[in-house]
Amino acid sequence: MLSERRNLAYRIITVMYLFIMNTQIWLLEPTLVSPLKVGCMAIAPLLFIVLRMKVNRAVIFSMIYWLSCYLPASFYATMRLSTIGYLGMFIIMFIVYYTLIYEGVFTLDFFMRLLRWLILAYSIFVVLQQVFALMTSSGSLLINLLDVHARLGKYSSLSCEPSHSAVILSFAYLCYLRCLEMINGSKPSLSSLFDRDNRWLSIGFLWSMTTMGSGTAYLGLMALALYFVKKKNLIIVLGALAILIAAAPHINNKQLNRATKTLKAVLTGDTGEIVKADMSGATRIVPLVNTFTKLDLSDAKTWFGHGTFEKDPNSEYSMAWTNMAENDWFVLPTVRQYGLVAFIVSIIFIYACCIRKFWSLETLLWFTLGMATIGNVYFQWGTVMMMATVRYFQQQLEQPVPDSEEKHAGLDNNS
Repeated sequence: MLSERRNLAYRIITVMYLFIMNTQIWLLEPTLVSPLKVGCMAIAPLLFIVLRMKVNRAVIFSMIYWLSCYLPASFYATMRLSTIGYLGMFIIMFIVYYTLIYEGVFTLDFFMRLLRWLILAYSIFVVLQQVFALMTSSGSLLINLLDVHARLGKYSSLSCEPSHSAVILSFAYLCYLRCLEMINGSKPSLSSLFDRDNRWLSIGFLWSMTTMGSGTAYLGLMALALYFVKKKNLIIVLGALAILIAAAPHINNKQLNRATKTLKAVLTGDTGEIVKADMSGATRIVPLVNTFTKLDLSDAKTWFGHGTFEKDPNSEYSMAWTNMAENDWFVLPTVRQYGLVAFIVSIIFIYACCIRKFWSLETLLWFTLGMATIGNVYFQWGTVMMMATVRYFQQQLEQPVPDSEEKHAGLDNNS
């Protein structure tokens, strides 16, 4: 009985962390730095001690990542300990989550149900927000809809803005597809995603992604379409995408037009064209393009960063958002703050703990929608937590032996 109660407690903790890192409820979390999330993360170190968690790869790689951020930031007298400390809270939370996952608190079936609940909850709230905005043209915190979003015809569902919802849903649906793969032993067909078991999940997902008012959502859908590409249908899928891009200007859908214009601009590599196509999308894409094309590798600050950002809205970095096309140094936040070394360490961390294969759809989503960044933003950690869970089940499928490298290596069984 004690063991069952303990496992139930572990499962509750793990579910709590997974959901709070994939949602932002304005009624409970009125600021971007959420007191709810801070409180839940604050107990992570205590859990690590009380549960007598041992060193595993999450501990090793995540702490190396944190040190690679802390050490270069400490070179500057203006280092903001709050920023570094906040990152540390996310990291310790992830360690606790990862360790409990590898202790076996989730079954594959249970994790799939969690993903279903998450996607359906997002879908239901999108519909509620759309109906409410249609009737009143205003928002309501009871359904997580801000007035500004209601007036603009944008629906953030259970996150703080539509683009966040688009990223979370894209990763959640991909993880769900990976789970179906493991259960069926092969990739699910497009038709099977609309059978009796998956119909409403897929309809809800597509409705949310196409009507929430986010260009990012359409980019996510285009990326996920590649999941169904096979040798025998390669020409058909790519042809369909080409037709969609060509027809987009003639379709009365602003977000689709923005997404296709952004995609065309990205292919040119011209940051000015990307900004012109879609300012919102440019905030994700321009830093990535600049990171790989505009860095001065002879500059020490390229490798070790410029220190933690200032809060001053008139600072150089803050003002860069107003003219991204002209600011070549406007790179990924991790690279700008902590340098290329920290960025490389973060990539190693992701592929050691979360993504199994570099040449994968996970990589495409991570480097585009996720901006290849794990910083102080809730949904960045929420997405890597989902991917880490999928990785665990993939490993278990290939290595079912109980005493494998990670299984039961994270907790002291006497705790």
